Amino acid sequence: MAGTDAAGSGAVGRLGGEDLFYVTSSGGIALATSCYAVLAVIIGFGSPLASVAGIAGAALLCLVAASAIGEVASAYPSSPGLNTYLAGAFGPRPAMTVFFCYLFAIVCVAGLEIHVLSGIVAHYVPAADPRLVGLGFIAFVTAFFLRGMTMPRRIQMVAASVLITVIAGLSALVLAGAAGRVPAEPAPPAEFGAVDPGTIGLIFGMSVFLFVGFEWVTPLGRSRAAYRGRIARAMRIAILVLAANYLLFVLAFSGLPVAADDSGAVLPQIAALDPIYGRAVGPVVIALAALATWTSFNVALMGGSMLLYMVAREGTLPRPLTRISAETGAPLGAIATIAGLSAAMALVVSFRDDAIVLARIASIVACGAYAALMAAVLVLRRRGYDNRHVVASRVPSAVVAAVGVAFALLGVASLASDFSMPAAVLLALILVCAFLLARRAARRPRAAGGAASPTRMTEGIRR
Repeated sequence: MAGTDAAGSGAVGRLGGEDLFYVTSSGGIALATSCYAVLAVIIGFGSPLASVAGIAGAALLCLVAASAIGEVASAYPSSPGLNTYLAGAFGPRPAMTVFFCYLFAIVCVAGLEIHVLSGIVAHYVPAADPRLVGLGFIAFVTAFFLRGMTMPRRIQMVAASVLITVIAGLSALVLAGAAGRVPAEPAPPAEFGAVDPGTIGLIFGMSVFLFVGFEWVTPLGRSRAAYRGRIARAMRIAILVLAANYLLFVLAFSGLPVAADDSGAVLPQIAALDPIYGRAVGPVVIALAALATWTSFNVALMGGSMLLYMVAREGTLPRPLTRISAETGAPLGAIATIAGLSAAMALVVSFRDDAIVLARIASIVACGAYAALMAAVLVLRRRGYDNRHVVASRVPSAVVAAVGVAFALLGVASLASDFSMPAAVLLALILVCAFLLARRAARRPRAAGGAASPTRMTEGIRR
């Protein structure tokens, strides 16, 4: 490809502290407690073999996508990510439509995560009102960020490492039988390879949910050198670590009964720990869940608000979204918008028994967004990049096209398999809202010079 550097030219170098920050940022959203509730649903829909196949297949698609996205990110370093990549290939209106859809999907993830956390607290503290717990958590975190404070890089890296280690350790204990036997008789497990053909698409599609947000690290590069392979490598490492953790989890918990907490979400950890330790383990579970929610919500809230703010600074969104704190540089309008939408989503799902509908919507939208990104890569490759420092991935265009088609098919299959009317209605509402917002944004005059340079807020996130 003309005008590009060869991948793996030696600019990547060894892994360091900055690379670990990129890895934990890439996997931050997927460290959510709600991901393990989704894993329980995936296990419930099929056999262990089907669950393993779904997770491995989704991980493989995301690995290819990460390499392709890393290539485009090197052409647009420190840009708002998905919106910029798609705008370069298809123009502003289609790009904004996909951008808003994906932003709503991340809000669904954040709302589901808050809902699951509040349910865990209510499970061990029956007197606690789940809705008040969820709203209180959002209010606390939002106030924290509105003051211009962010989770320091080292704390984020340590928190992510602790969560991965603890969850993997618990899975290993259960798998080895060291955690004891649950007294309740589990339902007879499905045969290892048995699966309802009607749920195969849903299993594979919802497996994509487990990796949602891996590409949100692309705007966080601290220098141009970060885009010369380091961020792409960080995304691949994060996907591999998450996949290994999920596969170990499936193997460990497939034979156990699945418990539903007060949020309506299913949590295998509670089913494994409650019969052994009872309510005494509650503080530990709550602390771990709160840490996981804080880590994922940190990425979702700050990543989402940063993208919203950067797009608004281009002049395509209402000016209140560009409002920042004169004291701290925090994007007040964008943070309040993302937090408010997350709270609203958590409240809506709290009145339903099917909390996983949000995960289903997020997986469908993510599949569509990743399919669009793969199409954008193909278009930009054909046109040729203007940036001569683009680091070309080793993924052939034919493979990129195949992965894009696979994501699109998984999105359709996720909706059609075990059809859910609430999911279809919510998806239609998101599509309509995204289209109307994109049309409104396309009519607004763009600010001269395009995207603004990073402010103190974006620099604070990077530190």
